[in-house]
Amino acid sequence: EGGLGQGGNVDIDAKELSVSNGAQIAAATFGKGSVGDINIDLEGKALFAGINNRRISGVSNGVEEGGIGQGGNIKITAKEIETKEGARLKTFTLGEGNAGNINIQAPTISFQGGGYLDSEFQPSITLSDVEETGIGKAGNIVLETDILSVTEGAQLKSNSFGNGDAGNITISANNSISFDGVSEKGETEESDKYSSGAFSRIENGGEGKSGNISINTEKLFIKNGAVLTTSTFGKQGAGNIDIKSKEVTVDGESRATLSSGIYSRILKRGAGQGGSIVIDTDNLSITNGGRLATSSLGNGDAGDITINARDTVSFNDISSKGKQNNSLQVDRYSSGIFSRVERNENDALDTRKSGNISIGTRKLFITNGALFTTSTFGMQKAGNIN
Repeated sequence: EGGLGQGGNVDIDAKELSVSNGAQIAAATFGKGSVGDINIDLEGKALFAGINNRRISGVSNGVEEGGIGQGGNIKITAKEIETKEGARLKTFTLGEGNAGNINIQAPTISFQGGGYLDSEFQPSITLSDVEETGIGKAGNIVLETDILSVTEGAQLKSNSFGNGDAGNITISANNSISFDGVSEKGETEESDKYSSGAFSRIENGGEGKSGNISINTEKLFIKNGAVLTTSTFGKQGAGNIDIKSKEVTVDGESRATLSSGIYSRILKRGAGQGGSIVIDTDNLSITNGGRLATSSLGNGDAGDITINARDTVSFNDISSKGKQNNSLQVDRYSSGIFSRVERNENDALDTRKSGNISIGTRKLFITNGALFTTSTFGMQKAGNIN
């Protein structure tokens, strides 16, 4: 604290690396000066696992409260990277300066489940964060792989509680990407806080715009309550979601009835333009309550949803919970596409608009209770469906 000068890099070159039981690789600044990067280059596997004595295993790089300077980057290259039991890879800023970027490269990358710090669930996570005292931007997260698996409530997240934008999340996978399931707590609570997924968000009290989520892969699976989400409580809008994948599957819900889906949201008291969702694919399948949705609970328009499919787009069936519910709400459990302006008690002259839905494909199926809707509680017309 009170130091002045540039921090050095942390470079690890090894065959394999295990960081577990609360062990940490860390770099930070409390003074004036940028933080060095953390570079890990392995021939074999990197394992990050566990929480012990209130310490979370992993890699951390950032600007601490009172610090002034650029946060350092984290780069990990290996043959396989596994993060589980609540371990995290994190860049952050609590001071004045941007958080660093996170770049992860390996043929196989997995994030699984989480752990508990005291009684609070901690997902296994890659995270770039602007904390409440932070002034600066969150870093971008880039994953390059053949196969990515994010399961049981594990997450990729860039967010801001402070004064600055959230970062972008970019994933390139030569083979497949799978987001699957929720944490144990997510089985009883209907909240994406416990979902497996990718998130870019301006949190309550934060200022700035949420980042974009970009995915490029052969096959994308989002199942059992997993989500991709950009959202904001801030005033500058939500980021876009762009997906390029030959096969896209969004299926089912969690036991607590949280629908698997792709979402962009202006949250309550938020403002600005809602993010768009664009999917470029050969085949898109949305089933058993899965959904694509943009919405506005705040003072901003909901984003558009665009699907370009060279072969087939299929929406089929309602969720398993919907099949059990005799007093079925319209669209509550349906597979489908939704763009909504929700009720906003703070704006008597509500000029918000819901987004448009556009689909281009050779074959389109909407069956067994699936549906498309644009709707509004505002004074403007709802969006178009083309």
